[in-house]
Amino acid sequence: MKRFLLFIFMLSLLNACVPGSNLVLPIAATSTEADIQTATPLAKKWSVREIMDIILASHPQSDQYDPNSIVYAEFPEALKQLQEMRPNALKDEDLNVSYLAAAIGYPRRDSVLVGDVLLAFPPEYVSTTMPILISYLSSSRGEVRKYALILLGYVGDRASCAVGNIGPILFLAKDPSVRSASAIALDNILKKGFVPANYRISSSFSINSIPNDDPEGSFTGKARAWWKEAGSKVNWHPSYDLCDP
Repeated sequence: MKRFLLFIFMLSLLNACVPGSNLVLPIAATSTEADIQTATPLAKKWSVREIMDIILASHPQSDQYDPNSIVYAEFPEALKQLQEMRPNALKDEDLNVSYLAAAIGYPRRDSVLVGDVLLAFPPEYVSTTMPILISYLSSSRGEVRKYALILLGYVGDRASCAVGNIGPILFLAKDPSVRSASAIALDNILKKGFVPANYRISSSFSINSIPNDDPEGSFTGKARAWWKEAGSKVNWHPSYDLCDP
C-alpha cells in the first residue's frame, strides 16, 4: 500500500512539473458517479453557423465531403443540437431552412433525421422549402419520400398546390407506408377526414407511427376513392406560388 501511494505521489509531482502536461491519473475504484461525470469532457457545443457547415459537409459536391471524416460523423449530433436550440435558432441569420430541407436527401442513411428538426420549426418556415420537398416526392428512397410527404402535410393548406404531386403516389408507390403517408399528408392539407385524428401532423409527429395501410384499407382506400372521383380533376397548381422554386 505504501508503495502504491508513493507511486501516485511521484506521478502527481511529475504532472505538476512538466509544462503543458495533460497526464491524467486513473480514477480510483472508490470514485463516485459524480466524480466520473466531472472527469468526462463535455460534448462540444456549436453555433448555428458551425452546425450548418457540418450539415453542408455531407453534400457530395462539398469540398469537405468525406464519409470517413470526423465532420461527416458529427452530422447527427449537429442536428440534435440544432433541434435543442429552437426557437433561438430561428432568429439566427446563419440558419438556412432550404439547406436543411435539401439535406433530407443527402446520400447517407441518417439524412432523414433533418426532417425531425424541420418538424420542430413552425409550419410557416417549412413552407418556404416546398419546392425541395416536392422534388423529393420522386426520390428512390422511401424514407425520403415519407418525410417529404409528412412535412408537406405539416405545412397544411399552404401546400394545397402540391396536392397534384401527392395524389398519384396513393397508387404508384410500391411501399405501403409511403402510400399511407400520402393519405395522411392529403388529409392534413385538405381536411377531408381520410385519417383518424391521431394522424394530425404536429411537431411531435413520429414517422414510425405511419402504418402499412393497404391500398384498399381503412384510410388509404378512402383517399384513393376521393382522388378518382374528385381530386384528380382539379388543377392544384394554377399559378406561381410557394410551390415554385
